[in-house]
Parts: sequence; C-alpha cells; structure tokens
Amino acid sequence: MALATTWRARGGGRTRTLAAILALAVLAPVAPVGAESPTRGGPPKPVNGGDAPGLNFYLPERGKEPSMIGDFDGVVAVGEINGTGVATQNGVEIPMSFSADMRIMTGRYLDRDGNVHEGTFGFI
Repeated sequence: MALATTWRARGGGRTRTLAAILALAVLAPVAPVGAESPTRGGPPKPVNGGDAPGLNFYLPERGKEPSMIGDFDGVVAVGEINGTGVATQNGVEIPMSFSADMRIMTGRYLDRDGNVHEGTFGFI
C-alpha cells in the first residue's frame, strides 16, 4: 500500500522562499564536493573526523571546522535553514520540521596525491 504524502510549509513564506532561491542561485554553478575539476586538479581530501562515525564533516556550529576539505586554505560560507511544515499521510496531518545546511568553499587545497590545487566546491 502506498502512502500519499504532501508537504505544506508554515511561516516565513516569501522570505524563506527568497532565501532558498538566492542560495540556489549562488550554489548552482559550483561543482559538488568530491567532484574532480579537469582543469584544476584532483579531488580534495576530506577533513579528518566528523560529528558522527562515517561522516567527514562537522555540523555548522561555532568553533567547529566549517570546511569539508582537509588541508584547505581559503574562504568558507555556511548557510543553515530550519523550518516547520505539515505532512499529510492518508488524510492525517503530521507536524514536521526540517534542517539543512549549505556550504561553499573556494581556495587552495591538497588533493589526495599531495598536489596543491585551487578550486571552488559546494555542498547542498
């Protein structure tokens, strides 16, 4: 049996929509983390450690490493979006919340072979 699910966001309206559109406009032309740029070198090394086993990144909190690239010298921008909504499953409304962070990194890094490269990466 398939569940019919719909999503309706609450609050924020135009402001949250505009923020999401602007974030996507900035990040859309950026290569994802781990993607190899044929003109700029090999894929970067991930950061050592993370907030959970198997994760090579830290959640966006003050004092934690914001970059997702190990051996990185550059600029990192982090955006965090939180919100609430209602999911409807089989006619029953269920309150839900969501959280997402987006990051963009540009600068110099060492690739997995130890070579220095320059690049721009995004994480959505």
